Amino acid sequence: MQCNGPAGFCCSLKDNVHKIEFLEFEIKEYDTSRSVFKVSKADQPDMANLCLEDIPEDLVRTVKYKLPADFLKFKTVRTL
Repeated sequence: MQCNGPAGFCCSLKDNVHKIEFLEFEIKEYDTSRSVFKVSKADQPDMANLCLEDIPEDLVRTVKYKLPADFLKFKTVRTL
């Protein structure tokens, strides 16, 4: 099996009728608790007045991970 890129999203943003939001996500090395990636809504620009219909949905919903090279050597990771 081969992955040729993202498979897409199961639903569109307008389907979020309950207004569920992800506020924060973090990846840590389990053994040392060293944080290797963290993204938070609080760190993002205010999007209250932004019309999301003018922005491609994939761009709004995509997170770009920049992990250190030694990430592939971690025995265990945890997410918060």
